Amino acid sequence: MKFRLSDLNADTIKKGFEHIRSTAIPEALSKARSMVTGLDLAYDRFFKENIEADEEALATQRERVFSYCPCISIVVPVYMTPELSLRAMLESVLHQTYGNWELCLVDGSQAKGEPPVLDARVSEDGELSVLEKVYSLETERIIWQYMENEPRIQYIKMEENLGISGNSNRALQAAKGAYVALLDHDDVLTEDAMYWVVDALQRERYDVVYSDEDRMAENGSHYLEPRFKPEFDIDLLRAYNYISHLFVARRELMLADGGFHSQYDGAQGYDMILRCCEGNREICHIPRVLYHKRIHDGTSSEREFELTILLLLSRDIEFKTDLMNSPYKSCHHSFSDLLRNPPSVLSQQRQQEGFSGNFYNIDDSIIGNNTVSISEYNDIISGYSSVPGYNEPLFKSIIQLYVNYNGNGIERKIIDVLFHCLYDVSIINFTGAINYYKSPDFNSLSQPIKTTMTEVANYIVGKEINANLNGIHPVYNIDTMSPSWKVDSLLCAAYFSIFYLKPDLELYRPCDNPRCRKYFLVKTTSTRNRYCSTECCNRVTQDRYRKKKRELAEN
Repeated sequence: MKFRLSDLNADTIKKGFEHIRSTAIPEALSKARSMVTGLDLAYDRFFKENIEADEEALATQRERVFSYCPCISIVVPVYMTPELSLRAMLESVLHQTYGNWELCLVDGSQAKGEPPVLDARVSEDGELSVLEKVYSLETERIIWQYMENEPRIQYIKMEENLGISGNSNRALQAAKGAYVALLDHDDVLTEDAMYWVVDALQRERYDVVYSDEDRMAENGSHYLEPRFKPEFDIDLLRAYNYISHLFVARRELMLADGGFHSQYDGAQGYDMILRCCEGNREICHIPRVLYHKRIHDGTSSEREFELTILLLLSRDIEFKTDLMNSPYKSCHHSFSDLLRNPPSVLSQQRQQEGFSGNFYNIDDSIIGNNTVSISEYNDIISGYSSVPGYNEPLFKSIIQLYVNYNGNGIERKIIDVLFHCLYDVSIINFTGAINYYKSPDFNSLSQPIKTTMTEVANYIVGKEINANLNGIHPVYNIDTMSPSWKVDSLLCAAYFSIFYLKPDLELYRPCDNPRCRKYFLVKTTSTRNRYCSTECCNRVTQDRYRKKKRELAEN
């Protein structure tokens, strides 16, 4: 049905507001909070209180003796894995409450037999860099350290790096287990992951087993973004890879058709899952989070940077309809005025630096003392630079501000963050959308810059919310004899909802349908909801009716 502007009235606006307040805003804010801060405190708290097994439960699991105890080969291709991530992955496997497993590690970081020379340089024939050698040596040292006391670990050092598929196939060939579990080198398993897999295999010898998963902060401090998956659906799987991790399958299924196919590198896991699940397979979904996928700061940093750019550089928006008492105005950030009119006159101090040296000294609010090449600066400002992107008006404004701005506080931090992102990561061409001159690598930024970026993004989002609360004020409704709020527009109402929302009241709860038990988000407006859907509620009601009918018939 087509909605016309003439259909707007008090009733439709009220319904729209209620929908936004009860559904759209809570979900949007939850996603925005995760995007900007990298935190999902409600889920992290819920996982630790309701999903994560306590020590007593783990001890009980370790004592259980299964009638069917298959060996599970956990396959992990390793490549230049940072120590923190590598140790966390290894520890998560070693602490499994189910003990009949083997860990098959295959390392393609550095060709076997290469001398451990730390001062080597990249040569014309492609010799590994210093950093690569250091990572490779550290990886091997750490793995051997764990192998000294753990015979269940297999370590294979590749003669040459065959890529993710080729290396994984080498591990598959070495695996001896009846089942194979796939684990990425920087992710971790819950301590009871293999326990629940084997528990499922007691009921039936499934061909494939998969579980729910979530995301883990790069430093491992908290969990976020849970993926509560549906029961197996081949059509859904063909549309997109909703299974991903944890994925466990019979070893012969994975070895069939040559194992992993290198032509699908980057999506080799999806290809493997599809082939293992096609045909008349017995597939089991475990509705529990058993896998933590590590997210890297580069992803969240890029989102924070893009959000900052969009809010700062988008032109001020203003519009009004006949139904609005006053026009809606987007937030006007004073920093945007600086960007459009950066100070172009160098101070006396800067002029002296130009005569006496080759660099301008910068008092950077994030990294401390920094320098900018004077000749490079002049080429950029005059438009003679040959570096792609350096002649962009946005970058010219930012570097002018970086060199010449004398202020302190948040504006100085905004300038410094934007400069480092553009200069160190990638120049952008902003014409209403963000287009990078080269593929950005936000992992190249230091942690202090990433921390400041989060601070800047939070500041700008806060300014946007506060600006849209202007004009909202309390009134006394003489018809209902109760206080209420005067809200000029539906957009202002949306921001007001964000202002009043309490994210800490969000709650994840398992569905009371025993045949479902999926976790779902309970909205703050419906905390008594026990079922994830109307279908589950109806199914339980029908089951209860049939049970009562049988009991009456028996009596």
